[in-house]
Amino acid sequence: MTKGDKITFLILFLLVAASFLLIRSFFSASSANYALIFHGSKRVLEVPLDRDAKYEVRGDVGKMIIEVKKGRVRVSESKCPLKICVKTGWIEKEGEEIICIPNRIRVRIEGDNELDEIVR
Repeated sequence: MTKGDKITFLILFLLVAASFLLIRSFFSASSANYALIFHGSKRVLEVPLDRDAKYEVRGDVGKMIIEVKKGRVRVSESKCPLKICVKTGWIEKEGEEIICIPNRIRVRIEGDNELDEIVR
């Protein structure tokens, strides 16, 4: 394999990878507008995703800090022992959730999807 062949394969690989990422981002576009925060089954907060902010929410174990930035949301601090909710990281697509079982807190991304027509 010559140096020219290696460069050609590298360029082709980069083009395929870039095409894949472009197609993936196009089809995974979300209309997520806000995040709902629940304590148990009770909705305690609705936060818009278009404004960067931090919110403090009290759970069964202690306080949690929920951060919104650039249309994404995450739990940045929690008093729970394993901190799985913090390790989940950022979520940004409609339907994604962060759940903290010890605190009984759930963060869910929602959007305003409206159906234009239902075809039967």
